[in-house]
Order: sequence, then C-alpha cells, then structure tokens
Amino acid sequence: MSETRTSLRAALAKIVGIFVSDTSGTGTTTTLVDAELKQYEDDTFNDKWLYVPSNAAVDRIRLITDFAQTSGTITFRGAMAAAPDAKAY
Repeated sequence: MSETRTSLRAALAKIVGIFVSDTSGTGTTTTLVDAELKQYEDDTFNDKWLYVPSNAAVDRIRLITDFAQTSGTITFRGAMAAAPDAKAY
C-alpha cells in the first residue's frame, strides 16, 4: 500500500496535535467557514497551521490567527490567491 503526501501529512499532524480534515462551506481569501467546526471551543485552532490541498493558490499553508466557535470561522494570516470556497482542508 503506497502512502501519499497528503496521507503522510495527516498522520504526522495526528501525532503532534490537533488534526481536522473536512470541506469548508464558504470563505474569503483570509477566512474559512465550516459549520462542522462549531463543536470546538473559541481559539482552539489559534497558532495552528491551515493547509488547503485543493486550493488553486500556490502557497496554500497559512497560520491561523483566530477561531470563532459561534460561526465556525477560521481567520488566517496572509491572503490566498483564491477564496477556499467549498475546498478541502
């Protein structure tokens, strides 16, 4: 069985801390909104890393600066070339 880069990243993330994988509903170039994330407390993802593998942007890794539980919104540093609308992360 061969491993992909994505599966290896997921395995490593699970070992070192919080790992969440899903598909977002909406977003902007600096936010990602996913109602499924409302189960986590405010600021759970602060200072963690966001990786969007299916985004068209070349640089798809961002530092999360804020998480709002009420809306399931992740805010990250540095705008992406395209909004992560309905994208996997």
